[in-house]
Amino acid sequence: MNEQEVQELAVGEESGVAVAGVDCPPLVEFTVQAAVGMHMGLFRATGGGLGEMTPQQQNMKQAMLANYINNCWASLIRGDDDYVLNTFNAIHDILSTESPLCIMHRVFHVGSLLLSVNLWESLCENVGVHFAAEHQNKDHGPWVDAIRNFLRVSLEPIASDILSKSFDDGHHCEGPKLENITEEDPLQPIFNLQHA
Repeated sequence: MNEQEVQELAVGEESGVAVAGVDCPPLVEFTVQAAVGMHMGLFRATGGGLGEMTPQQQNMKQAMLANYINNCWASLIRGDDDYVLNTFNAIHDILSTESPLCIMHRVFHVGSLLLSVNLWESLCENVGVHFAAEHQNKDHGPWVDAIRNFLRVSLEPIASDILSKSFDDGHHCEGPKLENITEEDPLQPIFNLQHA
């Protein structure tokens, strides 16, 4: 899937629905770092998964993303991860009526779309030219860092656009609010996806 197809699928541009945008940089950053982490996790484990993917690779990335979000959800409830707490406090400062549960669902939805973007050709053209062929592998640290940075920079505007259009005036969030999040069960995951 290319970048334009992902954006159209995510925000329903084909239907002509216009939605007011909401800018929430902490949500964009959280979503992008989650997607980049899943891309990089599979790449570091297998050396692949950054271009055309098999259904198995796509399922693996989605299962990894679901697991990551479940862990963040549990950490938010327990209050034991400063990154998660600080991120959700920053999101709450901008989107005070949104439930962290709804936010996690958005992160999964948009993150899953970001996992389907094929940036391999662009990566090779923009980053690959700076590395000799023998250094373009999952064990060469500078190559891995360059890929991570490229993905972050490439996926951020896509995520920002999709997320800003995903909030509309008709949404009435009824999930648990941030101030009551400690009442939730950290052992109850949001998602139950498994790698097939």
